[in-house]
Amino acid sequence: MSEKIQYLKSGIFSYSGRVITIFSGLVYTFLIANYLGPEKYGLVSYYISFTLGLIGTFGIYYFGGIISVFMPRWKSRRFFRYNFVGVFVISVLLFLGLYVFSDDIVFRLGRSNYELLQITSFLLLVIPFTLFYTWIFSSFKMFGKNLKFNLIVAVLNLSLAFLLVVILGYGLFGVVYAMIFSNICGLVFLAYHLKGLKFLNAPIDFLELKKYSIFGIPTTLLNRIENQISLVFMGIFLLDNELGMYYIAFKIVSVVLSTPIVSLSEVLLPYMSGFSTDKRKISRYFSLTIKFSLIVTMILSVLVILFSKYVLILLFPSYVGAYVFIVLLTVLFVISSLDPLHSLFMSLNRMDVVARSKLASLMSTIVFGLLFIPLFGVYGLILAQTLSVFVSRGVLVYYLRYIDVHVEIIPRKRDVLYFCDSLKTVFILKFNRGK
Repeated sequence: MSEKIQYLKSGIFSYSGRVITIFSGLVYTFLIANYLGPEKYGLVSYYISFTLGLIGTFGIYYFGGIISVFMPRWKSRRFFRYNFVGVFVISVLLFLGLYVFSDDIVFRLGRSNYELLQITSFLLLVIPFTLFYTWIFSSFKMFGKNLKFNLIVAVLNLSLAFLLVVILGYGLFGVVYAMIFSNICGLVFLAYHLKGLKFLNAPIDFLELKKYSIFGIPTTLLNRIENQISLVFMGIFLLDNELGMYYIAFKIVSVVLSTPIVSLSEVLLPYMSGFSTDKRKISRYFSLTIKFSLIVTMILSVLVILFSKYVLILLFPSYVGAYVFIVLLTVLFVISSLDPLHSLFMSLNRMDVVARSKLASLMSTIVFGLLFIPLFGVYGLILAQTLSVFVSRGVLVYYLRYIDVHVEIIPRKRDVLYFCDSLKTVFILKFNRGK
C-alpha cells in the first residue's frame, strides 16, 4: 500500500472515530440538553469544561505534544514510562486541589452547587490517562484502536446518561457519573491493547527533547491558560441560561466543522515527524492538508448555516435563540481551519514560532475578552474568540516566510480534482478488499 493511501486511510479512521462521537454527541445533547433545560445544561457543561481545562493549564498536553513529535521516531518504552509518570503525578495533584478547594472556586466564579464540581473533579483521575493512551496509539499510527475507543465511550456515555439522568433522576450528577464510568471502560480497552504496540529500545535524544521543551512547555501552558481565562470570563460575566445557549451552538458547530481539522492534524503530525529532514515531502503534505481543511470547512460552514436552524427547531426548541450564535461561530471555525500550521511548525521542532502564536492569542483573549464580553455577553465572547484565533493564525502565516519549506494555502481547481481522485482510490481499495 502506497504511503499516500496509508495516510488517507489513517485519516479516514481518525475521522470515522470523530463521526461516531458526532452522532452520539448529537443524540446525547438532544436527550440531556432538552431534559435539563438551558440553565442546568449550561451549569454542568461549564463545570466539565472548567475541570478539563485544568488538564491543559497545568501541562498535561505538553506530554501529548512530545509523544506526537518524538514517539514516531524513537518508539521507546522508556520514553513511554517517563511520560506516564508525568501524567500520573499532575493528574493526582490536580484532583486533590480541585476537590479540596471546590467550594472556594465556585464562590469566586459566582456559580452554585460546589458538590457538583467536587464530583466533576474525579474526571481528573480518568481523562488524562485516556488522552495519554490515545496519543500513544496515534503516534504508532494505530488509529483503528482509537476508533474503537471512541465507539465504546460514545455508546456507554449515551446509554448511561439516559439511564442515570432521565430514568433514575440523578440530574446534573448523572451527567458526570456517566462520563466518568464510560471513560474508565474506554481506558481499560486501551490499556489492554497496549501489549500490541511494538516498542523499540531506541535511545532518547535528550538534546532534541530539550530544544522542543524550551518553547514547548510555555507554548502548552499559554494555550491552556488562555482557554481557562476564557472560561473564567464566561463564569463571571455570563448567566447559566446564556451558557446553555452558547454550549448548544458551539456543540453543533464544532462537531461538524472542527472534526475534519482535528482529524487531519491528528494523523499528519505522527506521519510527518518521522520525515523532519525531507522538506519536499513536508511541503507537499502540509500544503495539501491545509487546502483540504479550508475547502471542507467552507463547504460545511454553508451547510451549517442553511440547516442548523431547522435542527434547533426540530430537536432543541428551547434553544432556537442560539441560531445567531451558530452563524457567528462558523467564521471562527473557518479561520481555525489553518490549524494544521501548528503541526507543521511542531514537526520541524520550531516551537518558538508556535509559542509566539500562543502568546499573541493569549493577549488577544485577555484584551478582547475584557473589552467585549461584559458589554455584549455571548456576542462579545464569540467576537473575542474570533479575533484571538485570527491573530494567532496570522502569526503562523507570517512566519512561513522564515522556514525552509514552501507551503501553499489557497486551494486551486487542480487541488480539488486531486482530493476527489485520492478519496475515490481509497474507497475503491476498501470496497474491493471487502468483497
